Amino acid sequence: MSIFEFVLVILVDVPLTLWLRRHFYSENSSALREVLAHLHGFATGAFYMLILKDDKTFFVEIDYGDNFYRDLTVLNAGTLIMIFFHVWSISVRHK
Repeated sequence: MSIFEFVLVILVDVPLTLWLRRHFYSENSSALREVLAHLHGFATGAFYMLILKDDKTFFVEIDYGDNFYRDLTVLNAGTLIMIFFHVWSISVRHK
């Protein structure tokens, strides 16, 4: 995937995670919904970890052009922020 597609994945993932957190991980949700919220957080966190690991399945292509350092910064900062975001989303319940 390109860096543009990576940013699009983040832009889709954030509202989806917030929606799941609101409806599945609130103070009055059932155990099954909590398990589903935890599975979503774990799976997406693993997805971003695989992107950082430079796995052959999930990877972001960065070409060595004029925007190499910008793309590298967006990739590393984006994955780190999204990993922390998903940890936060399953550690604090929605009221």
